Amino acid sequence: MPRRRGPGFPAVLSSIAGLVVGASDARADSCIAPNLLDTIPADMSTGVPTNASLFAQYQTNAQYEEQPVTMDQFHLGAEVVTGQAIPATFDPTSGLLQITPLAPLTPLDSYVVHWPALTGIDTASLGTSAEQHFTAGTIEDTQAPTFAGLSSVSWNVSRQTDSCTNDIDQRYVFSLGLGAAADDGGRDFLTLLVFQTAGPDVDADAATPVLVQPIPPEGQGVTVSTDVQVGHVCFAAIVRDLTMKVSTSGPPVCVDTVSPPFFYSCGLSRGRGSGSAALVALVLAMMASVRRASKRTGRVSPRRRGELLSATPGASLVATIALASLACGRQGAGSPSVEVARRWPVPAADIGSSCADVGVRRLCWNGRGDATDMRREVPAVAAPTPLGFLCSGQGRARTCEARDGAGPFVCEGATCTQRHPRQPDDGEWQCADDSGITVCVGGEPASGVASAGLAPGWICGKRRHGPGHDLDASRVCVDLAPDFPGGTASGLRCTWSYDRGVERICVRDTEAHGIGDACDDSRPCVVGARCTAGWCAPPPPDPGCWLDADCADGVCRLGSCLMAER
Repeated sequence: MPRRRGPGFPAVLSSIAGLVVGASDARADSCIAPNLLDTIPADMSTGVPTNASLFAQYQTNAQYEEQPVTMDQFHLGAEVVTGQAIPATFDPTSGLLQITPLAPLTPLDSYVVHWPALTGIDTASLGTSAEQHFTAGTIEDTQAPTFAGLSSVSWNVSRQTDSCTNDIDQRYVFSLGLGAAADDGGRDFLTLLVFQTAGPDVDADAATPVLVQPIPPEGQGVTVSTDVQVGHVCFAAIVRDLTMKVSTSGPPVCVDTVSPPFFYSCGLSRGRGSGSAALVALVLAMMASVRRASKRTGRVSPRRRGELLSATPGASLVATIALASLACGRQGAGSPSVEVARRWPVPAADIGSSCADVGVRRLCWNGRGDATDMRREVPAVAAPTPLGFLCSGQGRARTCEARDGAGPFVCEGATCTQRHPRQPDDGEWQCADDSGITVCVGGEPASGVASAGLAPGWICGKRRHGPGHDLDASRVCVDLAPDFPGGTASGLRCTWSYDRGVERICVRDTEAHGIGDACDDSRPCVVGARCTAGWCAPPPPDPGCWLDADCADGVCRLGSCLMAER
């Protein structure tokens, strides 16, 4: 994709040279809990450079009031240092709390950092705390990281309900592709810093930091949410390692935006430029049909003219897309494409990097498997299908889309049947429901069918085998939020049938119990689940088993091998 240099780009390099931290795209709303979002490196990391600094990122309304940060050290499993206080520095703009150990990390020793709960601006309530477990490596990080910079940019408009005011908040959301990144201390330990280098409110001589976060897995991009940005908008990025050395940024990526509501999204892509003309021709044809109708019926009022246009199949949609194409077409080189939105960016205030939608809720797990009940955000628009929204991804990269990739439920009495239910991909699968979670095994490619990749919402792993089992290439995938008639699993018992093609059959059963049930001392959860905030939550998904025999030690529940006592 061609990339254009934005104004003020030389200033980006000078601002990076003196940069300590940038700003997150999260807004400091006082009614949002000042929770801890991420640790860098991530919990349970191994091979951390011995000269590393350590970070915790909080919501940007958090305020640090000298709460102690302590660290424990373990050698060969024995604790040798307990509760060592480490001086910390805090950047309120990005919400990053940083410590540098008093001495280099001991190779192969294990450490636990106890990050405190912070208070929030204009609120006395505390956010969440966290423990960061990691193991030191055997080398120092001595070289600056390398980064190819941003590779692409596209944009959309998000209309969400503001959690503080309940008003509809219109934001521009930019999806950024990332080039290759590497570091001698390990790619997984890099922090990504994104800057806006051009835009309506950006100083031409300085870059504006807009995002700081752990670098996502290779192949994944990030999203940046901003106020309305109409015009020429550019972004650049760098990466930073655990010793505060930074990469070069590469040239910025740019896109021209227009005002809503005449579009759903525009992105820079290569293609032919004939789409706008074809759509305009369709709109003219629709207008001609209205004129013909007026000749048959006499004078047509403006209101009637609108009714006729709306009654013409696809006319309103064609008109909207044509206007969008014309607006996007003014961007010049790059041949923008226009697409009707079926996916919405819906960032989540996740804690750590292991989070998922579980039914109508959202959970985050720490390294010990303990779950935190999070608020599940969905698009601030009516769900386009009765099945609601299907959401996937972590943190700022989370998106939601319409659940229209599977057949609808057809109900007769207490039994509802779904033809062509959602499966992980186009391979050969055998699936079953386990306490409200779908588990599938197999995945061998179907003959002559090109794979479209893993479907949203699925979490997969290689199938494990206990002693005496031959290894094969089969996978195990779990869907923690499968489709249900009515949108929830409550009071349903679902099974899969292969007698007449693939069907998923859900029967209403008041005695059915599963994930999502209410729980307390008198109402225990199903085996494998834990009572979390008053409801039955699954353990952190680690798909790898279909049968108990697949687990060398323990039992298979919900697609994961669990210790027998759990």
